[in-house]
Amino acid sequence: MADKYSRRDFLKKVALVGGVGLVGLRCQQEPSLLTPTPNKTDKLSLLFTPIKIGSINLKNRLVRSATAERMADNDGAVTDEMIALYEQLSKGDVGTIITGHTFVRTDGRLGMTMMGLDNDNLIKGITRLSKAVHQFDTKLFVQLNHAGIRAQPDIKNPLAPSAQQRNSPKEMTTDDIEQVVQSFGAAAKRAQEGGADGVQIHAAHGFLINQFLSPRTNKREDDWGGSPEKRVNFLLAVFKSIRKATGTDFPIWAKVNGEEFIQGGRALEECLMAAVKLAESGVNAIEISGLGQKRKTRYEGTSKNEPFYLTQAEQFRAKLKTPLILVGGIRNAEVIEMLLKEKGLDLVSMCRPFIREPDLPLKLQNKSVSESSCVSCSACARNNDVPIKCWQN
Repeated sequence: MADKYSRRDFLKKVALVGGVGLVGLRCQQEPSLLTPTPNKTDKLSLLFTPIKIGSINLKNRLVRSATAERMADNDGAVTDEMIALYEQLSKGDVGTIITGHTFVRTDGRLGMTMMGLDNDNLIKGITRLSKAVHQFDTKLFVQLNHAGIRAQPDIKNPLAPSAQQRNSPKEMTTDDIEQVVQSFGAAAKRAQEGGADGVQIHAAHGFLINQFLSPRTNKREDDWGGSPEKRVNFLLAVFKSIRKATGTDFPIWAKVNGEEFIQGGRALEECLMAAVKLAESGVNAIEISGLGQKRKTRYEGTSKNEPFYLTQAEQFRAKLKTPLILVGGIRNAEVIEMLLKEKGLDLVSMCRPFIREPDLPLKLQNKSVSESSCVSCSACARNNDVPIKCWQN
Protein backbone atom coordinates (compact mmCIF):
# COMPACT_ATOMS: atom_id res chain seq x y z
CA MET A 1 0.00 0.00 0.00
CA ALA A 2 1.28 3.46 -0.83
CA ASP A 3 2.09 5.55 2.21
CA LYS A 4 -0.26 8.37 3.13
CA TYR A 5 2.09 11.06 1.92
CA SER A 6 2.40 9.59 -1.54
CA ARG A 7 -1.40 9.28 -1.81
CA ARG A 8 -1.89 12.92 -0.89
CA ASP A 9 0.93 14.06 -3.13
CA PHE A 10 -0.48 12.11 -6.05
CA LEU A 11 -3.94 13.61 -5.64
CA LYS A 12 -2.42 17.09 -5.80
CA LYS A 13 -0.61 16.18 -8.99
CA VAL A 14 -3.83 14.88 -10.54
CA ALA A 15 -5.53 18.17 -9.78
CA LEU A 16 -2.77 20.02 -11.62
CA VAL A 17 -2.80 17.86 -14.73
CA GLY A 18 -6.52 17.26 -14.97
CA GLY A 19 -6.79 18.51 -18.55
CA VAL A 20 -4.27 16.07 -19.96
CA GLY A 21 -5.75 13.25 -22.11
CA LEU A 22 -5.57 9.64 -21.02
CA VAL A 23 -3.90 7.22 -23.39
CA GLY A 24 -4.22 3.43 -23.09
CA LEU A 25 -5.95 1.56 -20.32
CA ARG A 26 -3.19 -0.38 -18.65
CA CYS A 27 -1.01 0.94 -15.86
CA GLN A 28 2.57 1.67 -16.81
CA GLN A 29 3.92 -1.37 -15.01
CA GLU A 30 4.53 -4.81 -16.47
CA PRO A 31 2.33 -7.68 -15.27
CA SER A 32 3.88 -9.89 -12.64
CA LEU A 33 5.61 -13.10 -13.66
CA LEU A 34 4.33 -14.74 -10.49
CA THR A 35 2.54 -18.06 -10.74
CA PRO A 36 -0.06 -19.39 -8.30
CA THR A 37 1.28 -21.32 -5.31
CA PRO A 38 -1.72 -22.91 -3.56
CA ASN A 39 0.32 -23.99 -0.52
CA LYS A 40 0.76 -20.34 0.46
CA THR A 41 -2.93 -19.47 0.63
CA ASP A 42 -3.76 -20.80 4.11
CA LYS A 43 -4.96 -17.41 5.37
CA LEU A 44 -6.97 -16.79 2.20
CA SER A 45 -8.93 -19.99 2.44
CA LEU A 46 -12.01 -18.75 0.56
CA LEU A 47 -10.59 -16.13 -1.78
CA PHE A 48 -8.90 -18.67 -4.02
CA THR A 49 -11.36 -21.51 -3.70
CA PRO A 50 -13.74 -22.36 -6.56
CA ILE A 51 -17.47 -21.80 -6.35
CA LYS A 52 -20.46 -22.78 -8.45
CA ILE A 53 -22.89 -19.97 -9.25
CA GLY A 54 -25.92 -21.24 -11.11
CA SER A 55 -24.72 -23.50 -13.90
CA ILE A 56 -21.07 -22.41 -14.02
CA ASN A 57 -17.99 -23.09 -11.93
CA LEU A 58 -15.72 -20.15 -11.10
CA LYS A 59 -12.09 -20.83 -10.21
CA ASN A 60 -11.93 -18.17 -7.48
CA ARG A 61 -13.98 -15.44 -5.82
CA LEU A 62 -12.46 -12.43 -7.59
CA VAL A 63 -14.47 -10.57 -10.24
CA ARG A 64 -13.28 -7.78 -12.50
CA SER A 65 -16.31 -5.53 -12.18
CA ALA A 66 -17.63 -4.01 -15.39
CA THR A 67 -15.11 -1.38 -16.43
CA ALA A 68 -15.73 0.90 -19.42
CA GLU A 69 -12.50 0.18 -21.29
CA ARG A 70 -13.44 2.69 -24.01
CA MET A 71 -11.51 0.71 -26.61
CA ALA A 72 -14.24 -0.30 -29.09
CA ASP A 73 -14.20 1.02 -32.65
CA ASN A 74 -16.80 3.38 -34.11
CA ASP A 75 -19.16 0.48 -34.77
CA GLY A 76 -18.91 -0.76 -31.19
CA ALA A 77 -16.75 -3.72 -32.22
CA VAL A 78 -14.06 -5.39 -30.13
CA THR A 79 -10.51 -4.30 -30.99
CA ASP A 80 -7.08 -5.92 -30.69
CA GLU A 81 -6.39 -3.58 -27.77
CA MET A 82 -9.35 -5.05 -25.88
CA ILE A 83 -8.21 -8.61 -26.60
CA ALA A 84 -4.75 -7.82 -25.21
CA LEU A 85 -6.28 -6.36 -22.06
CA TYR A 86 -8.56 -9.33 -21.43
CA GLU A 87 -5.66 -11.73 -21.94
CA GLN A 88 -3.63 -9.74 -19.43
CA LEU A 89 -6.40 -9.89 -16.83
CA SER A 90 -6.90 -13.60 -17.40
CA LYS A 91 -3.19 -14.33 -17.11
CA GLY A 92 -3.31 -12.41 -13.84
CA ASP A 93 -5.76 -15.06 -12.54
CA VAL A 94 -8.93 -12.96 -12.39
CA GLY A 95 -11.68 -15.54 -11.94
CA THR A 96 -14.48 -13.74 -13.77
CA ILE A 97 -14.38 -10.72 -16.08
CA ILE A 98 -17.49 -8.62 -16.64
CA THR A 99 -17.09 -6.52 -19.76
CA GLY A 100 -17.50 -2.78 -19.81
CA HIS A 101 -21.13 -1.82 -20.33
CA THR A 102 -22.33 -2.78 -23.80
CA PHE A 103 -25.07 -0.94 -25.65
CA VAL A 104 -28.09 -2.93 -26.84
CA ARG A 105 -29.25 -0.14 -29.20
CA THR A 106 -27.36 2.72 -30.77
CA ASP A 107 -29.67 5.27 -29.12
CA GLY A 108 -28.45 3.91 -25.78
CA ARG A 109 -24.76 4.45 -26.47
CA LEU A 110 -22.87 6.51 -23.91
CA GLY A 111 -19.85 7.25 -26.10
CA MET A 112 -18.25 6.35 -29.40
CA THR A 113 -15.75 3.93 -27.82
CA MET A 114 -18.41 1.92 -25.98
CA MET A 115 -18.74 -1.73 -26.99
CA GLY A 116 -22.02 -2.79 -28.60
CA LEU A 117 -24.12 -5.87 -29.32
CA ASP A 118 -27.00 -4.33 -31.24
CA ASN A 119 -26.41 -6.39 -34.39
CA ASP A 120 -25.11 -9.80 -35.43
CA ASN A 121 -21.93 -8.40 -36.98
CA LEU A 122 -20.63 -7.78 -33.46
CA ILE A 123 -20.89 -11.40 -32.29
CA LYS A 124 -17.45 -12.26 -33.64
CA GLY A 125 -15.88 -9.77 -31.21
CA ILE A 126 -17.47 -11.58 -28.26
CA THR A 127 -16.14 -14.83 -29.69
CA ARG A 128 -12.63 -13.38 -29.69
CA LEU A 129 -12.98 -12.17 -26.09
CA SER A 130 -14.36 -15.52 -24.97
CA LYS A 131 -11.49 -17.45 -26.51
CA ALA A 132 -8.96 -15.02 -25.05
CA VAL A 133 -10.13 -15.58 -21.45
CA HIS A 134 -11.19 -19.21 -21.62
CA GLN A 135 -7.65 -20.35 -22.36
CA PHE A 136 -6.84 -19.31 -18.77
CA ASP A 137 -10.03 -20.77 -17.26
CA THR A 138 -11.46 -17.29 -16.69
CA LYS A 139 -15.20 -16.75 -17.21
CA LEU A 140 -16.66 -13.93 -19.32
CA PHE A 141 -19.88 -12.03 -18.63
CA VAL A 142 -21.14 -9.29 -20.94
CA GLN A 143 -22.75 -6.35 -19.18
CA LEU A 144 -25.77 -5.09 -21.14
CA ASN A 145 -26.88 -1.49 -20.88
CA HIS A 146 -28.92 1.35 -22.37
CA ALA A 147 -27.84 4.82 -21.30
CA GLY A 148 -31.28 6.38 -21.62
CA ILE A 149 -31.09 10.09 -20.87
CA ARG A 150 -27.32 9.76 -20.45
CA ALA A 151 -26.83 8.78 -24.09
CA GLN A 152 -24.10 10.57 -26.05
CA PRO A 153 -24.84 14.23 -26.89
CA ASP A 154 -25.44 13.72 -30.61
CA ILE A 155 -28.53 11.62 -29.84
CA LYS A 156 -31.37 14.12 -29.90
CA ASN A 157 -34.29 13.59 -27.56
CA PRO A 158 -32.82 10.55 -25.79
CA LEU A 159 -35.20 7.94 -24.45
CA ALA A 160 -36.30 8.27 -20.83
CA PRO A 161 -39.13 7.06 -18.56
CA SER A 162 -40.42 10.62 -18.23
CA ALA A 163 -40.03 13.88 -20.12
CA GLN A 164 -39.52 16.06 -17.01
CA GLN A 165 -35.75 15.90 -17.13
CA ARG A 166 -32.77 17.62 -18.67
CA ASN A 167 -31.71 17.16 -22.31
CA SER A 168 -35.31 17.30 -23.59
CA PRO A 169 -35.76 13.53 -23.52
CA LYS A 170 -38.50 11.63 -25.27
CA GLU A 171 -40.88 10.02 -22.81
CA MET A 172 -41.01 6.40 -23.87
CA THR A 173 -44.26 5.02 -25.21
CA THR A 174 -45.38 1.48 -24.49
CA ASP A 175 -44.07 0.49 -27.92
CA ASP A 176 -40.70 2.12 -27.15
CA ILE A 177 -40.50 0.20 -23.89
CA GLU A 178 -41.34 -3.12 -25.52
CA GLN A 179 -38.75 -2.55 -28.28
CA VAL A 180 -35.97 -1.72 -25.82
CA VAL A 181 -36.88 -4.72 -23.66
CA GLN A 182 -36.62 -6.97 -26.71
CA SER A 183 -33.27 -5.38 -27.59
CA PHE A 184 -31.84 -6.57 -24.27
CA GLY A 185 -32.98 -10.10 -25.05
CA ALA A 186 -31.53 -10.00 -28.56
CA ALA A 187 -28.18 -8.67 -27.31
CA ALA A 188 -28.01 -11.38 -24.64
CA LYS A 189 -28.61 -14.04 -27.29
CA ARG A 190 -25.71 -12.61 -29.31
CA ALA A 191 -23.47 -12.76 -26.24
CA GLN A 192 -24.47 -16.39 -25.76
CA GLU A 193 -23.76 -17.20 -29.42
CA GLY A 194 -20.36 -15.54 -29.06
CA GLY A 195 -19.38 -17.94 -26.29
CA ALA A 196 -19.85 -15.69 -23.27
CA ASP A 197 -20.51 -17.53 -20.02
CA GLY A 198 -23.32 -15.19 -19.06
CA VAL A 199 -24.62 -11.62 -19.09
CA GLN A 200 -25.10 -8.95 -16.47
CA ILE A 201 -28.01 -6.50 -16.54
CA HIS A 202 -26.81 -3.00 -15.67
CA ALA A 203 -29.56 -1.66 -13.40
CA ALA A 204 -27.39 0.81 -11.46
CA HIS A 205 -25.51 4.12 -11.80
CA GLY A 206 -28.24 6.24 -13.34
CA PHE A 207 -28.67 4.53 -16.72
CA LEU A 208 -32.02 3.67 -18.31
CA ILE A 209 -33.06 0.75 -16.10
CA ASN A 210 -32.05 2.74 -13.03
CA GLN A 211 -34.01 5.70 -14.43
CA PHE A 212 -37.13 3.54 -14.43
CA LEU A 213 -36.42 2.32 -10.90
CA SER A 214 -35.94 5.77 -9.37
CA PRO A 215 -38.77 8.15 -8.38
CA ARG A 216 -36.36 10.96 -9.17
CA THR A 217 -36.51 10.18 -12.89
CA ASN A 218 -39.68 8.10 -13.27
CA LYS A 219 -42.81 10.23 -13.00
CA ARG A 220 -45.08 7.84 -14.91
CA GLU A 221 -48.53 6.81 -13.67
CA ASP A 222 -49.01 3.63 -15.67
CA ASP A 223 -47.79 0.04 -15.51
CA TRP A 224 -44.20 1.28 -15.63
CA GLY A 225 -44.34 3.78 -12.77
CA GLY A 226 -46.35 5.42 -10.02
CA SER A 227 -45.29 3.13 -7.17
CA PRO A 228 -42.11 1.30 -6.11
CA GLU A 229 -43.62 -1.99 -7.28
CA LYS A 230 -44.47 -0.65 -10.75
CA ARG A 231 -41.12 1.07 -11.17
CA VAL A 232 -39.50 -2.38 -10.96
CA ASN A 233 -41.53 -3.69 -13.92
CA PHE A 234 -39.09 -2.49 -16.58
CA LEU A 235 -36.17 -4.30 -14.94
CA LEU A 236 -38.22 -7.47 -14.56
CA ALA A 237 -39.35 -7.25 -18.20
CA VAL A 238 -35.70 -6.98 -19.28
CA PHE A 239 -34.82 -10.03 -17.20
CA LYS A 240 -37.69 -12.06 -18.65
CA SER A 241 -36.73 -11.04 -22.19
CA ILE A 242 -33.16 -12.24 -21.65
CA ARG A 243 -34.29 -15.48 -20.03
CA LYS A 244 -36.66 -16.21 -22.91
CA ALA A 245 -33.96 -15.49 -25.49
CA THR A 246 -31.17 -17.50 -23.84
CA GLY A 247 -32.94 -20.41 -22.17
CA THR A 248 -33.22 -21.63 -18.61
CA ASP A 249 -29.57 -22.50 -17.93
CA PHE A 250 -27.75 -19.42 -19.24
CA PRO A 251 -26.45 -17.34 -16.29
CA ILE A 252 -28.00 -13.91 -15.82
CA TRP A 253 -26.53 -11.58 -13.22
CA ALA A 254 -27.64 -8.06 -12.33
CA LYS A 255 -25.86 -4.98 -11.00
CA VAL A 256 -28.01 -2.86 -8.70
CA ASN A 257 -27.71 0.07 -6.36
CA GLY A 258 -27.83 -0.88 -2.70
CA GLU A 259 -28.87 2.70 -1.97
CA GLU A 260 -29.03 6.01 -3.82
CA PHE A 261 -27.39 8.88 -1.96
CA ILE A 262 -29.03 11.63 -3.99
CA GLN A 263 -32.04 13.84 -3.40
CA GLY A 264 -35.15 12.04 -4.59
CA GLY A 265 -33.30 8.74 -5.01
CA ARG A 266 -34.21 5.36 -3.57
CA ALA A 267 -33.56 4.44 0.02
CA LEU A 268 -32.07 1.07 0.91
CA GLU A 269 -35.50 -0.47 1.51
CA GLU A 270 -36.73 0.26 -2.00
CA CYS A 271 -33.48 -0.91 -3.57
CA LEU A 272 -33.74 -4.14 -1.59
CA MET A 273 -37.34 -4.65 -2.68
CA ALA A 274 -36.25 -4.56 -6.32
CA ALA A 275 -33.49 -7.07 -5.60
CA VAL A 276 -35.96 -9.41 -3.88
CA LYS A 277 -38.20 -9.33 -6.95
CA LEU A 278 -35.21 -10.07 -9.17
CA ALA A 279 -34.29 -13.00 -6.97
CA GLU A 280 -37.86 -14.31 -7.10
CA SER A 281 -37.68 -14.11 -10.90
CA GLY A 282 -34.60 -16.33 -10.90
CA VAL A 283 -31.60 -14.05 -11.35
CA ASN A 284 -28.42 -16.04 -10.73
CA ALA A 285 -26.37 -13.42 -8.86
CA ILE A 286 -26.65 -9.78 -7.77
CA GLU A 287 -23.79 -7.30 -7.62
CA ILE A 288 -24.32 -4.49 -5.09
CA SER A 289 -23.08 -0.99 -5.89
CA GLY A 290 -24.42 2.51 -5.18
CA LEU A 291 -25.19 5.96 -6.53
CA GLY A 292 -24.56 9.49 -5.35
CA GLN A 293 -22.59 11.22 -2.61
CA LYS A 294 -21.65 8.05 -0.74
CA ARG A 295 -19.33 7.32 -3.65
CA LYS A 296 -17.26 10.43 -2.91
CA THR A 297 -15.22 8.23 -0.58
CA ARG A 298 -13.64 6.74 -3.70
CA TYR A 299 -11.54 9.91 -3.92
CA GLU A 300 -10.18 9.79 -0.40
CA GLY A 301 -7.72 7.00 -1.08
CA THR A 302 -7.87 5.44 2.38
CA SER A 303 -8.62 1.85 3.26
CA LYS A 304 -10.65 2.88 6.32
CA ASN A 305 -13.62 3.54 4.04
CA GLU A 306 -13.68 0.11 2.47
CA PRO A 307 -16.07 -1.40 1.55
CA PHE A 308 -18.38 1.47 0.61
CA TYR A 309 -21.63 -0.52 0.59
CA LEU A 310 -21.13 -3.08 3.34
CA THR A 311 -24.15 -1.85 5.32
CA GLN A 312 -26.34 -2.33 2.27
CA ALA A 313 -24.79 -5.73 1.52
CA GLU A 314 -25.54 -6.94 5.05
CA GLN A 315 -29.21 -6.04 4.61
CA PHE A 316 -29.32 -7.76 1.21
CA ARG A 317 -27.72 -10.88 2.69
CA ALA A 318 -30.28 -11.01 5.47
CA LYS A 319 -33.14 -11.06 2.94
CA LEU A 320 -31.71 -12.98 0.00
CA LYS A 321 -30.39 -16.47 -0.62
CA THR A 322 -29.25 -15.44 -4.12
CA PRO A 323 -25.45 -15.29 -4.56
CA LEU A 324 -24.20 -11.77 -3.81
CA ILE A 325 -21.23 -9.81 -5.13
CA LEU A 326 -19.98 -6.61 -3.49
CA VAL A 327 -18.08 -3.84 -5.28
CA GLY A 328 -16.76 -0.48 -4.10
CA GLY A 329 -13.60 0.52 -2.26
CA ILE A 330 -12.36 -3.03 -1.69
CA ARG A 331 -8.56 -3.22 -1.76
CA ASN A 332 -7.27 -5.42 1.08
CA ALA A 333 -6.95 -9.24 1.12
CA GLU A 334 -7.99 -9.56 4.77
CA VAL A 335 -11.05 -7.42 4.13
CA ILE A 336 -11.96 -9.61 1.17
CA GLU A 337 -11.62 -12.71 3.33
CA MET A 338 -13.79 -11.10 6.02
CA LEU A 339 -16.51 -10.36 3.44
CA LEU A 340 -16.51 -13.96 2.28
CA LYS A 341 -16.23 -15.64 5.68
CA GLU A 342 -18.08 -13.36 8.07
CA LYS A 343 -20.52 -11.42 5.90
CA GLY A 344 -21.68 -14.30 3.76
CA LEU A 345 -20.86 -12.76 0.40
CA ASP A 346 -20.11 -15.13 -2.44
CA LEU A 347 -17.86 -13.03 -4.69
CA VAL A 348 -15.91 -9.79 -4.41
CA SER A 349 -15.70 -7.39 -7.32
CA MET A 350 -13.13 -4.70 -8.12
CA CYS A 351 -12.64 -2.21 -10.92
CA ARG A 352 -9.87 0.35 -10.41
CA PRO A 353 -7.41 -2.03 -8.72
CA PHE A 354 -7.40 -4.15 -11.89
CA ILE A 355 -6.66 -1.07 -13.99
CA ARG A 356 -3.65 -0.48 -11.79
CA GLU A 357 -2.67 -4.16 -11.38
CA PRO A 358 -4.21 -6.67 -13.79
CA ASP A 359 -2.13 -9.37 -12.07
CA LEU A 360 -3.34 -8.50 -8.56
CA PRO A 361 -4.83 -11.97 -7.90
CA LEU A 362 -1.45 -13.60 -8.45
CA LYS A 363 0.21 -11.10 -6.13
CA LEU A 364 -2.37 -11.75 -3.41
CA GLN A 365 -2.14 -15.49 -3.83
CA ASN A 366 1.64 -15.46 -3.56
CA LYS A 367 1.50 -12.92 -0.74
CA SER A 368 3.92 -10.54 -2.42
CA VAL A 369 1.31 -7.88 -1.53
CA SER A 370 -1.58 -7.80 0.91
CA GLU A 371 -3.62 -5.14 -0.88
CA SER A 372 -3.84 -3.21 -4.12
CA SER A 373 -1.59 -0.20 -4.61
CA CYS A 374 -4.53 1.67 -6.20
CA VAL A 375 -5.02 4.99 -4.38
CA SER A 376 -8.65 5.39 -5.52
CA CYS A 377 -8.09 8.80 -7.12
CA SER A 378 -10.35 7.94 -10.11
CA ALA A 379 -8.14 9.85 -12.54
CA CYS A 380 -8.49 6.73 -14.70
CA ALA A 381 -12.13 7.52 -15.48
CA ARG A 382 -12.07 11.10 -16.66
CA ASN A 383 -12.88 11.07 -20.38
CA ASN A 384 -15.75 9.11 -21.88
CA ASP A 385 -14.07 8.65 -25.27
CA VAL A 386 -10.43 8.05 -24.30
CA PRO A 387 -9.21 4.63 -23.10
CA ILE A 388 -8.68 4.62 -19.36
CA LYS A 389 -5.41 3.84 -17.65
CA CYS A 390 -3.73 4.16 -14.29
CA TRP A 391 -2.08 7.55 -13.76
CA GLN A 392 0.02 6.63 -10.77
CA ASN A 393 3.18 6.19 -12.81
